[in-house]
Amino acid sequence: MRNVSKVSPVPAILVKDQLWQTGARMVKIGHVGKLLVHHRTVDPVLKRTSRESITAIKTLQQFLIENSAVLVEKS
Repeated sequence: MRNVSKVSPVPAILVKDQLWQTGARMVKIGHVGKLLVHHRTVDPVLKRTSRESITAIKTLQQFLIENSAVLVEKS
């Protein structure tokens, strides 16, 4: 028998201008390509945003799952 690991559900498809809440910080989605996504980290308490980062879509989705992200704002 094969040892099959459970796969966490993938969050909704990432779309430009979505805002995901991850604890005290938020992730704002920018341009979404086939494999990569532009995003910024927003700290509402300090009213700061990070530089725009580029990450693989699957990596960002995994990050959102691990941090129990909640979709705050849809585009």
